[in-house]
Amino acid sequence: MNFIQKLIANAKSSPTQLPTRINIPIENVSSKEKVGVSFESEKYYFQVRINELFLKDKRNWYKEFAPMVFVVSQYTYNGKEESVPFVVGPQLMDKFGKSLPNEMVFLNTRVAGLHPFRGGQITLSIILYEYKVGDYSEKILRTLENTANIFSFATAFNTYIKIADVLFEGVESLLGLQNVNPLLGLRIQMDQDADDLKSGYFALINKPEGSINENQLWVKNNQLLYGDSLTEAKPYRDADYTLYSILHDEDRSDLTALSFYPLWQHVKKEAAVPGGDGENSTLANMVSLNQAILNSPDLTEKHALDLIGKFKEDLQTIRAAISGSGKRGAVTSSETKSDRMRAKSLEIMKNFKL
Repeated sequence: MNFIQKLIANAKSSPTQLPTRINIPIENVSSKEKVGVSFESEKYYFQVRINELFLKDKRNWYKEFAPMVFVVSQYTYNGKEESVPFVVGPQLMDKFGKSLPNEMVFLNTRVAGLHPFRGGQITLSIILYEYKVGDYSEKILRTLENTANIFSFATAFNTYIKIADVLFEGVESLLGLQNVNPLLGLRIQMDQDADDLKSGYFALINKPEGSINENQLWVKNNQLLYGDSLTEAKPYRDADYTLYSILHDEDRSDLTALSFYPLWQHVKKEAAVPGGDGENSTLANMVSLNQAILNSPDLTEKHALDLIGKFKEDLQTIRAAISGSGKRGAVTSSETKSDRMRAKSLEIMKNFKL
């Protein structure tokens, strides 16, 4: 916390003015189903994305200096308050960025989640820096990016947290260099109880507060637009800005990467074994699977219960298919034997008549 507060203080004391923070009105977002939902503990997942980072070409980007974004997300995970650092540096910018004439845009980078919302607060610290291209600072930054990208904070969070201190120390060393300068920074704390925390889009715009009409800001395809209406609005280009979002979801599509999934694969394998032994082994392993699902820090309580119900139905389908195939096999064998006996009888009767 002290380190994060120090970073914010340094950014605020930089020559660049404090940015204006705007909550994009729900009616100004084209995909309204994504926003405006109040987060409920144990019902929803959340994720934080840097949807757009726009930088005007007034600092000779990538000629002398290049941008870097440092994001720290703080929230409750597995009963503890965790601080999750993420660095948007040259590698991610090369991968997700695009160049425009005299300008630069970087799109859609997840910096936290997907995680169950356990209630309480979500705090974001977002700081924009510039660093000298080709300098020693760039080598350190690339090393930090490589370290952060080894593990996923979505499916290997416990491992990611173990390297968080390494990232914090690396960033602290990086920011001690003369050729790394803070440009703007802000710390935002959103509280479920005090603020009615809702999913939505937010913009940090490097202009004085009160100079922007928030009703003329729009979001379409994760991009910030400006105009009198959504149909007439054009990409906002008057100042540097960051568009970020906190989005909700009721389930997650990456179950195969979670720790309990190999056990589910084993249960299905056991369920495919015909006979009583296969059924007994399946039931024993299913008890362990249910416990792993209910205790998983990566699942909401609602989703965990839904999964248990779904897996139970899948097992019943597998067992019915295995049992049915055995019966069908027995009928087929019996019918074949009967056909042979009938043919033999007809041949005997034919010979008897002769």
